[in-house]
Amino acid sequence: MCLSPFPLQARGERAWAGVRGSVGARAGRVYFEMAPRDDGLVRVGWASAAASRELGTDAHGFGFGGTGRKSHANEFTEYGRKFGKGDVVGCCLDADAHEVSFCLNGAALGAAYALPPHLKGCALFPALALKNSECSVNFGAQAFAFPPPPGFQGLADLPAASLVTPASAAAKAATSARRTPRAIILEPARDLAEQTAAAFTALGAHLAAPSLTSALCVGGIDAGPANRALRDGCDIVTGTPARILDLVTTGKLELSSARFLILDEADRLLETGSADAIMTLFRKFPRSVASEATKRMQVLLFSATLHAPSVRAFAEVLCTRPTWVDLKGKDFVPDTVHHVVLRVDPAAEPWQGLSPLAPVDNAHATDAKDAPGSSLTQDAASAAVKRLKPHLLLRLMDSLKMEQVSLAGGRQLRM
Repeated sequence: MCLSPFPLQARGERAWAGVRGSVGARAGRVYFEMAPRDDGLVRVGWASAAASRELGTDAHGFGFGGTGRKSHANEFTEYGRKFGKGDVVGCCLDADAHEVSFCLNGAALGAAYALPPHLKGCALFPALALKNSECSVNFGAQAFAFPPPPGFQGLADLPAASLVTPASAAAKAATSARRTPRAIILEPARDLAEQTAAAFTALGAHLAAPSLTSALCVGGIDAGPANRALRDGCDIVTGTPARILDLVTTGKLELSSARFLILDEADRLLETGSADAIMTLFRKFPRSVASEATKRMQVLLFSATLHAPSVRAFAEVLCTRPTWVDLKGKDFVPDTVHHVVLRVDPAAEPWQGLSPLAPVDNAHATDAKDAPGSSLTQDAASAAVKRLKPHLLLRLMDSLKMEQVSLAGGRQLRM
């Protein structure tokens, strides 16, 4: 990163454009300045190497915006006052006291944030998010517009040995005593997540050097064991998308070492409306480490309906040049699956007075009723078929002693 003053510009009117410095600090008292050059929107502050580019929307970034609000973990609260063209924002990181603060035109605004436990000792980097705006940044290579607070020095004044790059920060995290997850497995439901987590627990019982530890992160159960596993360090995290995303956003789940994102039952994940949560989580994963292509994140999707258009389209978004592995072929039907076609004939089956009365779509609710003893009209026959189908299905399941039945559209009935 060039430490001399330089301009930044983003002209998109709808989306935020984020940028993070390529050098930062994890010790000392560090300062830099940002000056807006027009009336667009801008947030400025500090962020870790794992933070989202949209500063302040996750637990790894701390911003101060032109609206006069500070931002962290997607919470925006009043702080200082509004600023714009002609103002100068000073960004202060006290890595020794674990505190982030800001100045406006030389006046200190007071502490904005105390660094949470997961960021104490972690390198933080200058960060900005802009929307249709332009600004200039000065790290101290030239005279600051306003003197830094007492005890603070410009980022450009730090000795080279004190500067940290994102690659070195990631390497330090990867070699730290606390292991962070290497794989994240997403399941569409709690019971499936519990089954997968149990399998890894059973496997881990047979491994010692190296060991294998996992965490189950789902709603509806005591979160204590999962939080302890994440705090103490684990290798694999299994859970539902919303719960995993919440843990990442709040900083409890660190993704800096994650290399595998696994979508189990991908078709059901999409059917349950998890696509947005998965994409938000996907964008928070590191794409590579130290620019080594061999260490890029790998995405894997598993599905019984692998060729469904929705699954294929989603894979094209998540994967780069995906490889498809189909064990049996697109049209394969397992030997254990039996097909039964049952003709439904209202003229041959008693359907009036069936109990319980099967719910229908009421498409024939306003049709004229047939007179007793007359032959069924086409509309009446259609209504009768809809009443008969569920009862004939139950009769078929009972006679064949079926435990599970797949219906058209992928729905399943279990007895």
